[in-house]
Amino acid sequence: MYKTDIAIPNEQLLSFGEAKHMSAYTELIASFIGMVHELIPEELNPEEKIEDDILPFLYVSGGLYKTAKGIYKTIKNRGYKINIYSFDNKM
Repeated sequence: MYKTDIAIPNEQLLSFGEAKHMSAYTELIASFIGMVHELIPEELNPEEKIEDDILPFLYVSGGLYKTAKGIYKTIKNRGYKINIYSFDNKM
């Protein structure tokens, strides 16, 4: 049985989220994409369709800075299956 302080194998990981009490800047979002790439790389493959997918997400309590909005737009254009929630984009 797993507990909250025990890591599970990547093969058993369904999804994950990260929450920050701040506004998002480009490097924060890029770091999150890197974490998705390490933990659930198939979420960055636009061709791979997973039914009932629970998407990895980044939640920030503030807004997205202008540069972060640009990288968020790129994420959507590339078809990455991740969500970014903020003050302006409610969960």
